[in-house]
Amino acid sequence: MRNKNIVDFFRIFCLSFCFLFIGFFFVLLCSFFYEFLFHIFGVYYFEFSREFILRAIDNLILFFLHYSELSLEFWNSKEILHFVDVRNIFDFFILIFVCCVCFLIWFKFNLKILRKAVKWSFGIIFLPLFLFPIFSWFWVEVFHPLVFSNDLWMLFPEDLCYWIFPLEFFMGFYLIFILVEVLILFGVWFFSFKFKFSHK
Repeated sequence: MRNKNIVDFFRIFCLSFCFLFIGFFFVLLCSFFYEFLFHIFGVYYFEFSREFILRAIDNLILFFLHYSELSLEFWNSKEILHFVDVRNIFDFFILIFVCCVCFLIWFKFNLKILRKAVKWSFGIIFLPLFLFPIFSWFWVEVFHPLVFSNDLWMLFPEDLCYWIFPLEFFMGFYLIFILVEVLILFGVWFFSFKFKFSHK
């Protein structure tokens, strides 16, 4: 019985991680969301043209996908080193995603587990909303020092990131992620009532 509870816990964890992974990477790798946020925050009115910024974002997305290297046309050496660190973190998440998928293939899940995973995921995506009143402090004083072992993430006016990735961008990015994730989870929830899963 104890072993079954442990397996069920990891089933729920793996399903929840997969739901969150898919939603996050969909937003991360879709240039439409970047352009939408840039339009909201008016970054085209700063130092760079709309075309230049969108080409820079396409370059960044392809870099995250390991399809190309970052171009010095858009990013300076400090930014490139930081994005390498960021991509390494994303690659680690991809590895966890693959492990979760393999686990779920090996240990089949049932309808009850699926619905629990959806509930877990809903709780996880909304939990960070409580940080919004102190988001600036958390982003600068907690998140980045905790995740990165260097100060390459610090932005200066000579960095393109300084102009196109203000603090508000990441707050907006998170809100878009919530919207996409809610659509995914509602879709899975609806799907769970239409089809039956193995009860092994």
